[in-house]
This record gives sequence, C-alpha cells and structure tokens, in this order.
Amino acid sequence: MKQNKSKILSILLVVFVFAFALTACSPGNSSETQQPGTQQSNTQSNNQSNTESNAGSENHSNTREIGEKEQTPIRVASLLGPTGMGMVKLMADQDQGEADLAYEFSLAASPDDLVAKVINKEIDVAALPTNLALLLYNRTEGQIQLAAINTLGVLYLVENGESIKSVADLKGKEVYISGKGTTPDFVIQYLLKHHGLEVGKDVQLDYFTQHSDLAAALAGGDATIGLLPQPHVTTAMLKNPDLKIALDLTKEWEQAAP
Repeated sequence: MKQNKSKILSILLVVFVFAFALTACSPGNSSETQQPGTQQSNTQSNNQSNTESNAGSENHSNTREIGEKEQTPIRVASLLGPTGMGMVKLMADQDQGEADLAYEFSLAASPDDLVAKVINKEIDVAALPTNLALLLYNRTEGQIQLAAINTLGVLYLVENGESIKSVADLKGKEVYISGKGTTPDFVIQYLLKHHGLEVGKDVQLDYFTQHSDLAAALAGGDATIGLLPQPHVTTAMLKNPDLKIALDLTKEWEQAAP
C-alpha cells in the first residue's frame, strides 16, 4: 500500500514539474518575449536601418568615385620663358596643394617639341605662341581652340649701345631674333613695314633657334642688337651691363596699330 502511494506521489510530482515548465516558457509570462506587433515593428525598423545604411554606403562610394574623377590631373604644357610666365602662379598653387584642381605640368624648350603631343592628345592644355595655335587649329580641323591669351607685353629690343631711339633707327642695322616664323618675328616685320623699312634691303634679320641662345650671344658680345622676350632680357642684361633696352615693342605696336 505504501509502495502504491509512493508511485502516485512520484507521478504527480512529475506532472507538476512538467506543467510548471510549460507555464514558465509560455509567451504571455516571459518578460523577454515580445508581442507579435512589437516584433514586426522592430523587424521593419531593422530593415529600414539596414536600407539606410546601405544607401549611405552607396552615396559615399559614389562621392568617392566623383572625387577621384575630379582629381584626374589636367595635363598642361608650356614653354620655358615668357610663354609659361603666365602660369607661374598656378604652378606654385599646385606645388603647395592650393590649386582647385589637380594639374600635371610639363615644360619644353621649343614649340616644335609640343606640336606632336598636342595633336596626339597627350596634352589637354598648352600655352603656345599664337601663330602656332592657329596652325594647330587648322591641322586638327578645329579640335584645338584658343582659350585665352595669358602673356602680353614681354618683347623688347636690346642693344649694346645707344644708337636706337625708334624703329626708324634700325635702318642699315642687323637685328637678331629668336625663332623664325614666331611671334617676335611677325611683330618686328610688321613694325618695320609700318615705318617704311624693307627686310633684306633696309634691315637684315638673322635668327637664333632658342631665346636662351640669343641671350647668351648678346651677353657675350657676339650680337649687338637683339629682339628678346622677358625674362631673357633681364638675364642677358645682368651678364652684360653694356646692354640696354632700346625699344619696348608693346608701346611701338600700340602706336603702329592703335
């Protein structure tokens, strides 16, 4: 009899423990369990957060790509000497990291060194003599166009002596110029013609290939009269104190072509 009572008590105890376990695990009595509506709300919130996070990542990526495109260097070429003087400030800003855009500069001694690169689109922007810009425009059928004039008022007639006071005083003289068919050549020929002087008859024009070569010839006394742009004028005069600026071709041009 006692054994039967023990069995009955054991069974009741097992049922009680099992029932208590089910009650403790039910959704209604758990403090950590969320209601269906709350769970759906949190799921939507999480989805929205993930969406916004992904969208933010995409925008950041696009911004970065745009920034990289903006930082693609603009390839700029110029000539050593006066043609490149107008770009000195931009070059300095680029070196100091203060330029609005990224630039890649290259310098050449002669305009001919840049012609092929401009035509082959190895250069985006080039500072060249205006007559060469015209030739490139024609050769590329308008693909290369004039954007701006960046350097003016740099041409001077330099003399070792004091005999030249006007263009008319060049009659019977030999004048050296750097670059046949370049801007200095066209300017002096125009001025000579304006003053009634004929090249080859009244005035002899001789040519150097580079500005620096003519500056060296004037400084060394191998040439007496030369047409040079700045800064080569100053360079030659510093080396030879006997050299003087005889004519400012900007003023002469303004008088001849008002």
